[in-house]
Amino acid sequence: MQKLGFSLLIPALLVLLGCDNRRVDWTRDVSPVCRVHGTQMIKTNVPIEYGLFRLNEWGNALAAASSNNFPNAEGVVQGGCIVENATQAIIYVCAECQLARRHWESEHPRPRNYTEEFAAGEWIGLDTSWRGDVFRLILNPDRTGSLTEVPREATNKVSVYQYQISKWSIATNDAFECLFIQRDVNEPLRLTGTINGEKAAITAILHNGDGGWTQDILFWRAKDLDEKMKILRQ
Repeated sequence: MQKLGFSLLIPALLVLLGCDNRRVDWTRDVSPVCRVHGTQMIKTNVPIEYGLFRLNEWGNALAAASSNNFPNAEGVVQGGCIVENATQAIIYVCAECQLARRHWESEHPRPRNYTEEFAAGEWIGLDTSWRGDVFRLILNPDRTGSLTEVPREATNKVSVYQYQISKWSIATNDAFECLFIQRDVNEPLRLTGTINGEKAAITAILHNGDGGWTQDILFWRAKDLDEKMKILRQ
């Protein structure tokens, strides 16, 4: 299969993610005070997932605990069966709820759905914020790899940055992490996120040290992205 040039993926990916910045405000007519902790909440953006979802035993336990103990700690919201234009929702979150949820999840780790063998391969990603940089993520079976970045502003002369991965893994609750061969020990790079095999996607954040810059990146499997590009070229 003939692949598009890496730098040419930028405009095509922007078309694919053209709706990702559409947001709907779910805080209207909702009290900003947490009903469990009585604290003032803050607004944040979270992804909207559409479709029918069947909860497993762990999911049912989390839902029950969330309703009673930390109702305002959601990292994603359900949009129902009918897919709308909005891909993100503005919701209230409570810091005390988030702390309580992290404590609950530390005591009840989510079972792992995906293995390193499942995730190994080539992924193509796009920074979903204003930067729009394109990334190629290579995950080798031996748990090493590389992350290559092409800034969106590169036009005729492409600027490329490559970071070597010393180790990558998938932990409980499908948490994904890449550790890099460090160029600066004071600002260590780290790529963390969650893998979703059903959607063939990795939602990740590239960190530059504690308190440094971050980039939100959505990765697709390269082979699946090739199929999407075929549709765009039709």
